Amino acid sequence: MIIAREKRNQNIVEYLLYMYQVEDLLRAAKLDISIINNSIVQRYDQPEDIKLEILQWYEDHIHLLKDESKQNNGHLTYLENIANDLNELHLSLLSTNNDKEYLNLYTRVIPSIKELKSKSRGKNYHEIKLCLNGLYGYLLLKLRGENISKGTIESIQDISKMMAHLANKYHKIENGKEEIL
Repeated sequence: MIIAREKRNQNIVEYLLYMYQVEDLLRAAKLDISIINNSIVQRYDQPEDIKLEILQWYEDHIHLLKDESKQNNGHLTYLENIANDLNELHLSLLSTNNDKEYLNLYTRVIPSIKELKSKSRGKNYHEIKLCLNGLYGYLLLKLRGENISKGTIESIQDISKMMAHLANKYHKIENGKEEIL
């Protein structure tokens, strides 16, 4: 909860990736709040009232996963909505041609997006969802200590740069520092 709140306020893409991890963590714990409490919450160096707040946050997410029938896979609706908002911003940036840096970053990423699309098993994901899936997949490979090809690393670096730019733009718009054109 504490990390999620920080990420939500700083970088929306990192927040989504973190929340994808939380969903997987909850599933790995069989959506059992006692497992989450014993293996995660009680290890926090926080006062008891904060631990209770963190525990409630995890429990709320367990209920959401159950309510949305996403106990085994998929992302919570509110996370999907954020990804969709990012995609709308992405499409807006591409259509207005006002952000040359973003257009250049996107142009570099097009082959990687096509590759991710080919690996999406026929699912019709929008480009930002494909990028998020690519970043999350890369994160999982790193966590598992698997070998990652140089080409994959380079693709992920390009995707990361584009997504960081998009996240920065999203944050500015959300905070009223810029407007969508």
